[in-house]
Amino acid sequence: MSASTRVDRQSRAASNARAADVETPSVRQAAADVIHVIDSLDTGGAQTIVLALARCLTPETPVNVLSLCARSVAVQASLEASGAQISELSGMRIWWPGSYLKIARFLRKSGAPTVHIHLTQTTILAAPVAKLLGKRVLVSIYDADTVPITWPKSLVLNWLERLALGHFCDTALFVGDRAAAANRHRIGTTVGMAMPELVAPNPAMTAAERSDRRQKLGIADNDIAIIATGRLSEQKEHITLLAAFADVIESVPEALLLIAGRGELDRKLNKICDTLGLNDRVRFLEDRQDVRELLALSDVYALSSASEDLSVWLLEAMAAGLPIVATDVGHVATVVGDAAGILVTHGRPDEFANALVALSRDSKRRQALGSGAVEAVRPYTDVAGWFQSIDQNHMADLELRNDRGTTE
Repeated sequence: MSASTRVDRQSRAASNARAADVETPSVRQAAADVIHVIDSLDTGGAQTIVLALARCLTPETPVNVLSLCARSVAVQASLEASGAQISELSGMRIWWPGSYLKIARFLRKSGAPTVHIHLTQTTILAAPVAKLLGKRVLVSIYDADTVPITWPKSLVLNWLERLALGHFCDTALFVGDRAAAANRHRIGTTVGMAMPELVAPNPAMTAAERSDRRQKLGIADNDIAIIATGRLSEQKEHITLLAAFADVIESVPEALLLIAGRGELDRKLNKICDTLGLNDRVRFLEDRQDVRELLALSDVYALSSASEDLSVWLLEAMAAGLPIVATDVGHVATVVGDAAGILVTHGRPDEFANALVALSRDSKRRQALGSGAVEAVRPYTDVAGWFQSIDQNHMADLELRNDRGTTE
């Protein structure tokens, strides 16, 4: 894909997104009336959704965020740059009564009529408090196993979360079909609503800016930058990716592999890279605050996972206009079709290498698949529609409850 083609498409997409989202009064009002309460500001699906909203609103309508972990600031800079107002409460513990009192004081002082809760610990801590204060309580559920039951304490946490979901929430938002199927039975009479994952459209960038930023990162204009993102864990199968890339550079010496993320396999992957003689063409970028920009500066996105629900970073890459090479596992195929990328068999580095070589050699195919990726991911970048759906569901639920109250 030529730099100018991708820049033009990104510019149009970003412009359209801002016109649709920022000028929507209901979304601006909803943002002003809501405080998002979250376990931490680590990188993850919940933080990505909050960040997507922050990026699509005007500075006059900042997103309000309360983090229950003052030490975790992985996405704080990005939120602040997007105009979000961030508050923190430290030392929050489920078993300490003072935690509930601190949250109650904060929510009462904030004056926000709606509390949108993200992640398990926050659900247990904040949902009962918010409900007893008379707030409207939304909770987003992101995983099939929000509390994997592996030891006695997790049984208690699972029960507490289920209690909070069923008795102290107005609406449970299931982010993704798998989360909905796995958790509907846990919410009792609370209204459940399935929502798609959500990512913000990628920011526009001129051709000159793209070239300049690539050069600052040591990416030459003729380099074919292949990027992989996510935790360096067994599940992500970076070992397969490195094995495939060793074959790629034999055919495409200008290929460059960028790996953004950290994890328990840091040292092992570095040793494998050294053994394969890939050090000159593989860069481990660790945790970065500018991954979305890195995506916009790259040419191909690689996902080598052994299992995957629906990776937020995969959606981000597609929103950035990148063609995809991914293993055909989990829910990947539901969004990556033939028009957006190439799916390969898990555990087959030869297939992965062939797909990467094919795209690295064919700029027109990269352009076509990148355009297809933008179209395929469009339902996941509709920030205004996402939040309007929540409000419409809430109003329908209120009318239904009022009708029931009248007839009883």
